[in-house]
Parts: sequence; C-alpha cells; structure tokens
Amino acid sequence: MRLTPLAVAPVAFAVGMRASSPAIPPSTASTIDHIPASALNAALDSTMRSGAKGVQFRLAADRNAQYLMNRRTSPSEVELHCEWDDILVVRAGAGVVSHSSRVQKPVKYTWGEWRAARLVTPEEVTVRPGDVVRIPAGAAHQVRPLGDVPLVYLVVKVRSAMEGMCGSLEKAMGRRRGE
Repeated sequence: MRLTPLAVAPVAFAVGMRASSPAIPPSTASTIDHIPASALNAALDSTMRSGAKGVQFRLAADRNAQYLMNRRTSPSEVELHCEWDDILVVRAGAGVVSHSSRVQKPVKYTWGEWRAARLVTPEEVTVRPGDVVRIPAGAAHQVRPLGDVPLVYLVVKVRSAMEGMCGSLEKAMGRRRGE
C-alpha cells in the first residue's frame, strides 16, 4: 500500500489566539501521511499468513517519517538509531522492549545506525496489543516476543529533533579503529 500525501491548507483559526494573529504562510503548509486502517490490517494479515518478517511502507513525502509493520518470532538485533525516534504500536502478541544507554561491542551498520552484541544493564517494558512505546534517538534497544504467538507491531520512525546526535559516537568509534 502506498502512502498518500495530502496537502493541508493553511488555517487562520487557533483556540485562544486573537483574530489579528497572522495565518500560516503557504510556504510552511504541512503535508500529512495517511495509511488507512484497511492497509494496516492487510499488512497484518499478510505477515501473519506468509510468515514474513514485515512490510515496509514508503518513506513519507517530506522524508521525516517511515512506516513499517514488523512480525517477530525471535528477538531483534540490538539497535541504536541516531536520527530516528521509533514509536511502536503493538497490534498482536506480547513482547518485551529492552533499552539502555550503553551497549557492548557496537558495530556501525550504516551512517547513524548501529548494532551491538548486547545491552548493558537494560531496563525492560512488557508490551501487549494496544500498547505504544516511544524509543528516542540514541537509546539502544531490542524487541523480543513472548510466548508462541508472533509479536506484531507498527513502527513509526520519526526524524528526531536531535538528528545527528551520535556524531560523537561516530568519531569515537573511528578513532578506535584508526579511521
């Protein structure tokens, strides 16, 4: 299913603002993304039937968000994203989201993306259908299912206001390798 960007017209209405407040200039009009429930349900059904690991919807028109439907039957890798906050919306199954500010043996996956051998002194959150979890950029994390039912969740990746925050990690790891 393809996301459909919709232009939102500027509106000169705001609760509590005076009538003389300026309208939003057309150059700053936002673009919204819309994924119909039918598309999410179809992605969920498809991953459950096929045994696929997930479905990736296209990158948002403004390149500030990504959407994925993941299906986990085994733990994810330990991940750390420097430019994206992850918002998980659990659709089916149960699982644990482990997170930490420290990892063991980080390996650069690509710019701003790291994988690691394990989390150091992780905290854990148990999740079930309907739960929402936000993992901010820079927080190392791992998702693992509980029980025999696959853990299925929507991931909304939103570009972080702290974009590029891992530059010091990139430099430190480069120095260790002599880059």
